[in-house]
Formats: sequence, structure tokens, C-alpha cells
Amino acid sequence: MIGRTLGRYQIYEKIGGGGWGDVYRARDERLDRDVALKVLTARALEDDSSRKRFRKEALVLSRLNHPNIATILDFDTQEGLDFLVMEYIVGTTLHEMLSTRRLSEKEIVQLSMQIAAALEEAHHMGVVHRDLKPSNIIVTPKGQVKVLDFGLAKMLQPPDDKHVAFLTTETNLVIGTVPYMSPEQLKAEPLDARSDIYSFGSTLYEMATGQRPHTETQPISLVDAILHKPPPPPIQIRQELSPRLQEIILKCLEKNPDSRYQSAEDLQTDLRRLATPSMVPEIESTARPRRKRIHLRKIALYAGIPAVLLIGLSLVLFISGLKKSKPVQNAALNIHSIVALPSKVYASEENLFLSDAIPNALSTHLSQVQGLDTKLPPTNVEMERLDGDFTRLANAYGVEALIASSVTADQGRFVLNVQLIEARTRRLLWSRDYNGLRENYLELVHSAADGLRSALYPSASPIPAVAGEERSTNAELVFQRGLFHMRSYINLKRKEDFDSALPDLQHALKLDPTNARAAAAIARVYVAKLESGAPLREVLPEIDKWAYQALKLDHRCGEAWQVLSVAEEMRPNSDSRKKVEYSLKAAIYASQMGYSHHVLSVALARNSFVLAVEASREGTRQEPLHLTSLLFRAGIISRQGKPKEALKLIEQVLGMEHEMPMGELMKVWVLLRNLQYEDAEKLMTQLEKNVAERRLHPGWVEFARDWLDFEKSTGRKSKEQASAALQRLVNAARGQAPPFPRWEIITGNVIGLQAKHDTTAATLETLSLRAENGIFEPYDWLILSPELETIRKDPQFKTIVARSRKEFEEMISILEEARGLNELPSYLEKPLAEMRKLL
Repeated sequence: MIGRTLGRYQIYEKIGGGGWGDVYRARDERLDRDVALKVLTARALEDDSSRKRFRKEALVLSRLNHPNIATILDFDTQEGLDFLVMEYIVGTTLHEMLSTRRLSEKEIVQLSMQIAAALEEAHHMGVVHRDLKPSNIIVTPKGQVKVLDFGLAKMLQPPDDKHVAFLTTETNLVIGTVPYMSPEQLKAEPLDARSDIYSFGSTLYEMATGQRPHTETQPISLVDAILHKPPPPPIQIRQELSPRLQEIILKCLEKNPDSRYQSAEDLQTDLRRLATPSMVPEIESTARPRRKRIHLRKIALYAGIPAVLLIGLSLVLFISGLKKSKPVQNAALNIHSIVALPSKVYASEENLFLSDAIPNALSTHLSQVQGLDTKLPPTNVEMERLDGDFTRLANAYGVEALIASSVTADQGRFVLNVQLIEARTRRLLWSRDYNGLRENYLELVHSAADGLRSALYPSASPIPAVAGEERSTNAELVFQRGLFHMRSYINLKRKEDFDSALPDLQHALKLDPTNARAAAAIARVYVAKLESGAPLREVLPEIDKWAYQALKLDHRCGEAWQVLSVAEEMRPNSDSRKKVEYSLKAAIYASQMGYSHHVLSVALARNSFVLAVEASREGTRQEPLHLTSLLFRAGIISRQGKPKEALKLIEQVLGMEHEMPMGELMKVWVLLRNLQYEDAEKLMTQLEKNVAERRLHPGWVEFARDWLDFEKSTGRKSKEQASAALQRLVNAARGQAPPFPRWEIITGNVIGLQAKHDTTAATLETLSLRAENGIFEPYDWLILSPELETIRKDPQFKTIVARSRKEFEEMISILEEARGLNELPSYLEKPLAEMRKLL
């Protein structure tokens, strides 16, 4: 058959075979695409009437259009050969996968959700598979399931021969199919969707345990076991399986069809609840001291797997024999603080953004509930950093309850499950499903949020619509997808994320020209592009353009004030007053965002490290997983003479985001300050790789290299080498070298090096030249830092301190003005009073 052409299909290679015929990879010459061509056996279709029946059935099956079903494209006959043309899929059969390794429970859930979704679609179209088994399921390299041969067993079975399925042993049906057949199929009874559910249960049993439900090898014994014997409980074979998964498997395998799941939709519901568990079985009784202690079982975060995606944080607490947790019926929950977790998403890859969009939408609505402290949700990327550790999350946010959710997006519909979970005990307090069309997404999440409100505060007024809810669902979903890619680009600086974020955000603004946040997000994307090494002259105009457009739409858009403060910081001859004023507005108008307090921290650091640290701490308080705040604080406290403490913060960051470019850069700087030269040098290769991949600005890495070269050469015979390296650093600090973003604050590290290794005159000259260029060191650092002890008594130093004091007083006046306008963050009140004492 290789090289032969059937119809318009040229056959290239054989890729499989079975009872009904052989399968080949072929090329559709008309449409220029690869297809799978199944050449049927000579006895499969014996006459023209059977071919007509087959063609009619194939036409029905071709209408099955679902991401988890292999599509039938064509059926034809040529030169006495009957062949079926199907979608060509690159991947591994589930049978092959199970023969090579054991699946984790998270993989089992991910794959089984997709298989069940395929069954649900087929059953909805009136099609029963009749031959579901691991060899008829392909898993692509990206983790997408494709179920093959829907309805083929029925199509190829002669209408008057009900027993062909297990009497024709030469077709391999006995060893390859009978183990997955339902009891009613073996008894030749009429079949419906519940027969497929039994076959699904057999397949799921094998995925979970590595063996079939019944291991008898003789056909008669095997049939008898399927008809009369219960399979061993899966946990008996694999003890770490969760009881819930076992319950689902055994319910699928009930002998009586009436005792099984009655539809694939019901099966989907339980699988979804397994993936978004209540997290809480009942607390074990103190009267049973010998009982095994409950232990945590993490369900890790999936990202980027198309077709069924398990997105968000989830944790299973389980123990064999415990009763399932039930929602608490008490109306008085006494919950005053919550945070929503990233949603689990069961849908195509393009819907992955819902993992962040849904918790953010729920939180926006709930923030209107009086007396409820609603934290800004962690993003999907941020939750990934915790490796699914529920305890760390609860401790970090310090809330009384969490919102877990999952969404199934299929055929233009959303099914949203929302759960309220007590953080301390992990009890399920409340749970509900919400169903709706995709175009009604905004109303759907609003209803879910109000359901949560009614569970938390039954007497409170219903949640009103929020600003922007009147915009179309399409505009909102495109905007949320753009935000999702923007956040990924900010953290990882991958070009593909930039290329996804920018068009989505621009399209969202086109769909809804009133969306100020979309314009601000575009500006934020360009800030991240600048951090990845793009030229300032190229990026700064774009930042200004989009940020000012956002403020024109809404002057209270905190995200716009954020980027304007950052832009002012990076602008040549920047205005320090504007930088502080902009960041104060960001901290007031977007107070829940850690980034707002981070940009305020950066603005305050020019004049006061003490105040900057307070703003940075607030950023972490608002968003415990906001790593940029931790990194900046590490840089400040290292300059305050605490490099070991700073290193701990950086290790904390890199422990959560292992390849964060800015984290690696900061680590090198702090290692150098802590005199760990060899450790710093090991990281330099990675920094240079980040530059090559445009994930770090080259100026920052060149500064780190010069610093390393200097530290390595000090104390050696080559004083000239040390002097040359120090001079490069000094030139950068004095503004006599090509500038790079944030060079003013970064090169402040050189002052301490000079004070230790250079002459007092040279150090004071650097300080004077920086002051002439408008770069004043933080006043509190100048008068408190132990690094400057050797030069503090020099009269010229006192002149420099006087200039910084003037700048410091100017900053204090800006803060006082903000206080008068009620725009001073409350957390600055106490440290501001302390700073006044320095004057």
C-alpha cells in the first residue's frame, strides 16, 4: 500500500492496524494536509447496501466536531478497497503510555476530563462509541486527548449479527476489547450511553492502577468476571489514590446500568469536583487516637496544556474511610477576610486566561461588600510558585476563607463551580454551580459573586454592577486574556507573551474605547519591554501615549499612575516631585495592587530608604506573592548594611520563581556586597544568557561584571586591574558612561565601594558630581550608613548632606500635601513622624 494513491490520498507509511483494517498516514493532495487513512478489511463491508449504510453513518459521525474527538473527513471505495479518512494526529496511544509508566493522579484527572468531554459531546449527538479503550485514545505531545473510532464498531457490525463483538477471536476483539466491554454489551442487550461510561470506568481503572479491573486471561473467565465479580478497589492496588477518584471509578463500573452515572455530563461534574475539591474531609475525632493522621496531597498546577486544563491552586486532604465533607449549613459564617484562588479551567488553551480572570472578577464584585476584606487574588503564575502548598498560601495571605473555582468552557457555554473554604480548618462552607452562555460571562460571574455574598452576609444588600460591567463580554474576555499574557511577560520576559499581550489589549480597547485599564496595561507592557533591553527612545513615547490616554478616560486609573511614575523615573532629567506625586496617586487609586506600593517605594528611595522600605513592605502585605517588592527591598537593605538579610529575601524570591531574571541579577549584586565572589561568578553566565534572550538590560549586567571584576582583583598584585575596574564603576556612578535604566539608583552601590577602597577625595567627588546632575543620595542613608563612617567628618561631606537634606525636606512637603488631600497612605504616617526627627 505504501506509495499507492486512493482517491486524492497518497499513502506514505503504515501507522497502525486492528480488527477492522490497517491505518496509514496519507497526504490529501487537494488540501495539502496529512490524514489518517483506514483501509477496511475485505469482509468489513460485503456489499453495496452495507457501503451505503456505512456512508450514511460516516456522514453522521463527521458532524462530531470537538477538540477531543478525531474527526472523520471522508469515506470512499476504489478498486474494491473501502477506506475511511480521518484527522491525522501525532501522539501516543493511552495504551502505549500506560505500558511505559504510571500516571500521577493529576495526569489521570487531566486526561479523564478530556475523555469524558468527548463522550459527552458524542452522546449529545446520539452517538455511542461501543469500543472505548486505551488503544483508541491518543494523547498528543501537548497533552491533548483525541478519542478515535466513535461509532465505528456499530458501523462495521452487520445488523443481524449481535454477537460478532466477542465471537470473532481472530480480530483480536477478545483480548483487545472484551476487558473494556460493559455487562450489557457482553449479553448482547440494547446499548446506550451508559455502556460507554462502563468502558470509560475500565479505562480509568487502568489509568489509576496500571491494570485492568479484571485480570482473567481466558475469554470465558473474563466474561464471567465482568458479568458477576466486583473489581478490586483501586486503593487496594495503589494506596496513595484519593478516595474520591476511587468512588468515581467504581460508580462507572457498576454492573447495573441504572447504578452508574446516567450521563457523561454527570460524570464530568464529579470529575470537575475532584479537580476542585472541597479540600476538607471532616476533622478526625479525638476519640480515635490510633487513626492515621490526615496528610496533604497536592494537585499541582497545569499550565499551557490544551483541551482540559487544570488551572489554579487546589489541595486534597484525605484519608481512607473518612466521610465526604459537606457544606456547612450555618448562615453565620463569621468570615471577614477572603482571597480567591486561580480557577481551574477545562477548555482549549486559548481559554487559559480564565484562571486569572474569574477570581479577579469575583474579587472585584466582593470588594463592594461592607465589612469584608477582599484581597487581590494571586495570579496563575504566582500560585505556581508555591507548588500547590495550601498551607503556605493561607499563612501568606492571613485570610479566614478562600474561594476555589473551576470553569468548563465548551461549545459556547460556561459551567462555573464556586466553593467557599475555611482557611484554618479547610472545611467546605458553601458550594454552587452556575451555568450560562459564553456571551453572558459577565452576568455569570456577577451571580456567582452575589451567591458568595449571600453565603457570607445573608442580610447584606445584593452586589450592584461594577464599572465596566456594561461592556460586552467579548471586550471583557479579550481584555482579560491580554492581562494574562501581560503578567506572564512582566515576570518571564518571553517575546511570545509580548506578542500575545499587545494585540489583545489593543483589540480590547478598540472593542471598548472607554476601558482605561486596557490603555494602562498597554503602557505597562512597554515598561516591561524597556526592562528587557529595548531602547528608551523607542519605548518611552509609547508608555506616555498609553498612560495619558488611560488618564483621559479615567483620572482615577491607578495602573496609569503606576506607569507614569516608572516612566518619570527612567526619563532623562526626571522630575522627582512628579515621580512621588504619581506614585502616591497609584498607591491610593490602586491600593490593593502590590505594584502600586512598589513604584512608591522606588520613588521614595531617592530621598529615604526608611520610607521606601515601608512602602515595599506594604506591597508585600497587599500581595504576598509580589516578588518585585521583595527584590527591591532586598536591594535597599543590602545598602543599609544587611546583605545577609537581603540574600534571604532574594533566595525566597528565587525559591518561588526559579528563573526570574531580575532575581538572578539582584542575587549577583548582593553576593558581591556580601563578598561571595565565586558564587556571583557562577551566576554571570546565566545573566549573559538572559541578555542574549532579551530578558535583561545589558547595562545592568555590564555593571555587575565590572563590580565582579573589581572585587576579584582587589587584594591581588594587579592593582592596575583593580583600578581600571573601579574606574569603570565610578564613571557609571558619575554619569560619565552610557546610561542604562535606573542607573542613578543602581550605581549608588559604588559610593560604598569607593568609601572602602578609594580615597576620600575621590568618593566626595563622585557624590558632588552626582548632586550636580540632580542625583541626591537618600538623606537617612548618608547620616546613618556605616559604610560612610570614614568620610562623614569631612567638611565637604557635610555640604553634600545639606543638599540631600534639602531634597529630603522637599519630599516631606510633598507627603504633607498629600496628607492634606487625603492621598497619603496610612502606613507612612508613623515612619514619616520618625523621619521628621532626623531634621
